[in-house]
Amino acid sequence: MKADGSIKGGDGKNDTKLLVTKKRFEIRFKNIFKKCWMEFANPCPNQTELLMLTLSRRNGFENRGIRQTWMNDSVPGEVIRFLIADAGEGEAIDVQQKLEEEQAKHGDLLFLHGFDDIYINLYFKVYGGFEWQQSFCANAEWVLKVDDDALTCPKSRCTCVCLLMPDECFAFRGENGQETADWYSSLLFAVISARALRLGRPVFPNEFFECVWDVTVWPSQPKLKMPPQNPDNSPNICAKLPHLHLAGKKRLCFYPHTIIICSVGIEPANNGLPKSGIRTEFRPYNPGPSFSQKSRVN
Repeated sequence: MKADGSIKGGDGKNDTKLLVTKKRFEIRFKNIFKKCWMEFANPCPNQTELLMLTLSRRNGFENRGIRQTWMNDSVPGEVIRFLIADAGEGEAIDVQQKLEEEQAKHGDLLFLHGFDDIYINLYFKVYGGFEWQQSFCANAEWVLKVDDDALTCPKSRCTCVCLLMPDECFAFRGENGQETADWYSSLLFAVISARALRLGRPVFPNEFFECVWDVTVWPSQPKLKMPPQNPDNSPNICAKLPHLHLAGKKRLCFYPHTIIICSVGIEPANNGLPKSGIRTEFRPYNPGPSFSQKSRVN
């Protein structure tokens, strides 16, 4: 599509000129009809696997700093666009200028015009974001809609040291992989020593989970426009085994051979160990309402 506009931005010393594509679109609901238009700098690359449509406030400059953190390490095929609407009443006079400078530098802002950037208009922003995706990023394999203050990176999380507490899980990493590995080794040595002293038994590195995620398990599958495929016809264990009380806030824990869903608040076990001899993070490791175990399939 031919670009029909431009904006200027920069730091006042090395100003740049950025071509901007504009497109008009209509928001249609049963009781709403609104004519709007969008402007942006860059469509998606041809090989886009994941598009992240990110709802962002006009003055959310700090939240968009994820460009310099985990997005800086993103792999080819990951694309992010921040959705920005019109200024509302009381906006600081320098916000628009900062946005133009930000767009000139990064080119990843999607400006949606025709409604103010306020909470009540969030569904307009989502509509505009998907309108842009259908027109300029239809080749994306996956589309994720998320808020800029809730955006996390699963790939980065998998390279973090996760320190599991009874009610919280802290994830952190060093400035490079070697530093993270050194932290992990030091923490593992300290935790093994402390755990052995507390439990009064030997503790081994393979007792610790490979990875842990805090998750919310829903008792029934949500109604989706495109339901997920289930080629193996796997049963919904929440519905099939209601006595296990699997729904709610849980922890998804990975061993090399097993995936475990367990309750928050689990602790190391010093008795009630399984016949397999595998010592786990469970208080008692017996089938019951606190956990469910499934064989791991790669």
